[in-house]
Amino acid sequence: MRNQTFDAETMKQQLEAFLPGVIQHGGFQLKFEVQNTAGQLDRDYENPDLVVDFSGPDMNMLLENKAELLRALEQIALEAIGLDHESQDKILFDCQEHRMMRFAELGLAAQAAAERVTRTGVPFRFGSMSGRERRVIHMALRGNNDVHTESEGFGLNRQVVVSQKGKGGKGPRRPGGPGRGR
Repeated sequence: MRNQTFDAETMKQQLEAFLPGVIQHGGFQLKFEVQNTAGQLDRDYENPDLVVDFSGPDMNMLLENKAELLRALEQIALEAIGLDHESQDKILFDCQEHRMMRFAELGLAAQAAAERVTRTGVPFRFGSMSGRERRVIHMALRGNNDVHTESEGFGLNRQVVVSQKGKGGKGPRRPGGPGRGR
């Protein structure tokens, strides 16, 4: 399918048409609701325009292994509806607010890492995480004048490194930095 620009009503209709088949053919006992949240959420790091919220007897299955199945459903659905890459953060799949709570935790972890780096001068490396999670770390520290963030690694092994800013700013970029290996 061709890449589409984001239109909330069109995306909502396409998701409501696509997801029932995936749920049925997967044998899941799940229900979902596509909520138009544009301008309604007041969150620092993640403000999607649409939230697809799942419920039902199989919702624990969606949240196992760091919500791997939930994230996979999101990726498949976004590919199926042909949403362009730049607009994919406007739609979030969630279950029991698990992912929104995860983003809040990441924001707190970013602040703690920045304090540690500022105090010790030693860079802090987060474990591998999704692009959306890495973005939360970057956004949480974007206004901090003492540290900078950089994504390193490739593919599923990309990590965020928080380092102390030098007198000359960030310094040169290393291979595998922001925007590489996604």
